[in-house]
Amino acid sequence: MKILVTGANGFIGRQVVNQSNELIPALRTKHKGLFADAVYYDELGTLTDWSHLLTGIDVIIHLAGVTHNSPITFEELQKVNIRATIHLAKEAAIAGVRRFVFVSSIGVNGNSSLDISFTPDSIPKLHNIYSELKLATEKELSDTCVALALELVIVRPPLVYGPKALGNFALLTKWIKYVGVLPFGNVHNKKDFISVFNLADFLLVCARSSFASGKVFLPSDCDTVSIREFSNEIAYAMRKRIINFSLNPRLLSCLLIAVGKKSLSDQLLQSLSLDHPHVLSGLDWIPPYTLRVSLRMTFDTPTFT
Repeated sequence: MKILVTGANGFIGRQVVNQSNELIPALRTKHKGLFADAVYYDELGTLTDWSHLLTGIDVIIHLAGVTHNSPITFEELQKVNIRATIHLAKEAAIAGVRRFVFVSSIGVNGNSSLDISFTPDSIPKLHNIYSELKLATEKELSDTCVALALELVIVRPPLVYGPKALGNFALLTKWIKYVGVLPFGNVHNKKDFISVFNLADFLLVCARSSFASGKVFLPSDCDTVSIREFSNEIAYAMRKRIINFSLNPRLLSCLLIAVGKKSLSDQLLQSLSLDHPHVLSGLDWIPPYTLRVSLRMTFDTPTFT
């Protein structure tokens, strides 16, 4: 089986490519030299010629795109994250590709699961432009794949952590490294995360398993923890001593909102838990690494910064 991975130079893409010699990295020409066996395209757009890259390809794992914090216009986001994805799916169908694995985001489900864990059937609760674009892409991609008889698998991971992860994980690790004092001692929320090591393994299962076709998955490490427990585990993996003092979560939330950090408050303090059985029983997949082992691997990786 030949599997093409777009966005192979990214945080997740690099880890996916490292999983198997069946995988062919696909990236823009400006990244030439990154992989010895890579194939290249000029840009990610609606006019991209994919035909020379798709010969003999069985499955595409599509990771290429623009992240939510990129400084570009909404129209450019639509062009790259929706129109270019649909264009690639159409080119794939013409070339005889059998399956398209699309990496979406748990943001489609919402930024908080409250007291009920998210499942693939949960009603979407969009909370920002990025999640709106992801859901719009999912819907149009689904219609396109049905029309073209192209198998589709949608994966909505929660926060992905690992070596060189950005965003809130990087912020949390820096705070632990340089400050060592956190206000999460009284925060008892429920959160699911997934390491880049486990996600890479899961994406390969989605590429290969006959059961995955036509499904939506919400994978995780299957270790639901509070932000207090998560930060303690990060400190343990970093071999750092920290103090997690108790502060009323509502007061902490108010303080973060007061300084313009509502999004950070939601992501740290609200619950976002996922239903584990639908992944474990459906694909017969068990995460290769626990949260603790994944974090130790993260900080023991020479490339970690």
